[in-house]
Amino acid sequence: MFVLKREAAVWWPVVWHGASSEEPGAIVENRLDVKFRRRERSDLKRIFGGAYEAASSSKGLDLQFGDPATDRLIFDELVSSWRGLLDEDGRNELPCADPYIGQMIELPGFMAALSLAYMKFAGGIEETRRGNLKGSPAGGPATEPTEAAETTRQTGTTAPERSPNGT
Repeated sequence: MFVLKREAAVWWPVVWHGASSEEPGAIVENRLDVKFRRRERSDLKRIFGGAYEAASSSKGLDLQFGDPATDRLIFDELVSSWRGLLDEDGRNELPCADPYIGQMIELPGFMAALSLAYMKFAGGIEETRRGNLKGSPAGGPATEPTEAAETTRQTGTTAPERSPNGT
């Protein structure tokens, strides 16, 4: 069952990777739960299209796609709240307000992760399909060899096995 609400909002994780402040050279996974506003397709075109158009116009020198001002407009349209952002001591939760919004937008990787998370939310994508992030071994599939063969989309039959040389 689906309840159609005038302005629905849903909590969704935003995950991005960054350098560890604790261990030199280490990469850590960061997570912040945001409350996304559900937007209609026409709104998404306006939100993201407006950012692109601003970057392409004569005003683009002042307002560029990926620029903090544009990112702030996108953030304000999509996010109504967050939870899980803590102060430096890790004890107090910080509100979804200035100056923290600006600080988050400035973090490398955060806005890209926010945009990706919103697209997953808007499209109903639970997770990136397993195996998509693995590198392909020379001449072979990107999945583990112990996994069952997948069926092809068009015929529903099992895909043929390939030899190591790709034939």
